[in-house]
Amino acid sequence: MQLRSVTYILLLCVAYHITGCRLLHKTRNPNLPATTIAAPDKLPEANNASTGIPDSNNSISQMVQKYLFAQQQLANAHVGIAIFHPKTNRYWYQFQSNKYFTPASNTKIFTCYAALQYLGDSLVALQYTPGSTVHAQATGDPTFLHPLFAYQPLYAFLQKNTNIKLSNTNWQCEALGKGWAWDDYRNDFMPERSILPVYGNVANLQIVNKQLRCIPSLPLAAADSSATFLPSEMHLYKFYRQLHQNQLLWQKNNKPFTATTLPFITSLANSVAFLQDTLPNTRFSITSSSGTYSHRLHSQPTDTLLKIMMHQSDNFLAEQTLLMISQQALGYMNDDAIIKHLLNSTFSGLPQATKWIDGSGLSRYNLTTPENFIWVLQQQLNNISWKRITSIYPSGNSGTLKNYYIPFAKNIYAKTGTLNNQVSLCGYLITEKKETLLFSILVNNHVGSATAIRRAIETLLTTIIKTY
Repeated sequence: MQLRSVTYILLLCVAYHITGCRLLHKTRNPNLPATTIAAPDKLPEANNASTGIPDSNNSISQMVQKYLFAQQQLANAHVGIAIFHPKTNRYWYQFQSNKYFTPASNTKIFTCYAALQYLGDSLVALQYTPGSTVHAQATGDPTFLHPLFAYQPLYAFLQKNTNIKLSNTNWQCEALGKGWAWDDYRNDFMPERSILPVYGNVANLQIVNKQLRCIPSLPLAAADSSATFLPSEMHLYKFYRQLHQNQLLWQKNNKPFTATTLPFITSLANSVAFLQDTLPNTRFSITSSSGTYSHRLHSQPTDTLLKIMMHQSDNFLAEQTLLMISQQALGYMNDDAIIKHLLNSTFSGLPQATKWIDGSGLSRYNLTTPENFIWVLQQQLNNISWKRITSIYPSGNSGTLKNYYIPFAKNIYAKTGTLNNQVSLCGYLITEKKETLLFSILVNNHVGSATAIRRAIETLLTTIIKTY
């Protein structure tokens, strides 16, 4: 009887081991090659990762418990954490690190690494063949006439040429991304995408010398057709755009107005129309015929664009960056096609299959894991110079980390992510003992204060910096 009991227990153990291995295997994409990062079941801090229970005997586990999980703001939230030590190729800590989360603007880490691989040292603003009529094709460069970029070689080029024929055949994308909130169309953090962006694809309205100035110029109408526009009272007006028209509406408002930016509806025809206001001597035409182009006109250094994109978490720059990568890699602009291409090439080693939808993280359809971010951060560390990484990523008290990690400017380089009820932070830590760590902290479905959660993450990470 005793022998039977022992045999039964041994059979249960074998069955449990086989089932557990199968379950672990199902969390991985079987079509992806093995990653250079060791599998979680071989790592010192991963023994409880699949169950979501931190190892209380480990000091980092104690820090996480004290500074994160003890916080009321995170009581009912979903949290994923991965802290990785690249020198030994081992995880120091994992908590639900192979589970899926909406990453918000941490998606820009994927876009940034792809740009570093594909865009070279400077952006292509236009490809063209010279002649009495210049045959050209725009490449999605978001810096054209953008107020943050003073150097405008494309504008100078268009001034010098009186006949420009623009092809639209390389535009195979929608203006708005999948999973974007439709009612954000009025907000300047969600401009439309386009083949030839101008002015950041937003209209800038401001009062200058008691006059309303709009660049580019858009028609103005009253929300109430019976109302009369009074220039003397326009500082008390509210301005917004109609959903399906490039027309600005105004109405009385209790808050004083000084300036605002509003996204406009984009198309190649609209971009050309806006350009005619500032380039009256240049004749533009649009063709649906494709061609080959002998020349390329470059605009900004790639890293200049990426630094602004990462520091300001600029969604427009990120979306157009992904489309420029598409143009470079595929010869046309299509977000679905370039993401598929990247996942099968540059990102083929991701530990888990990822659902990557857009370049910015505006889409709530994006789903990925902390382990995937660790993989991308490690690839970046292996293939891009540290000087270049630290010049692009925000450090303490800079960019979207402003007022955070103030005494630790040289100890953290990271990208924030924020959507309603989602907070994320991924990047690099340099500890007091000069250890380099990669980390990913994703928080989903919280209903508390995003600021309080960011402060809790800050306390955790600064404690790790000071301890190791």
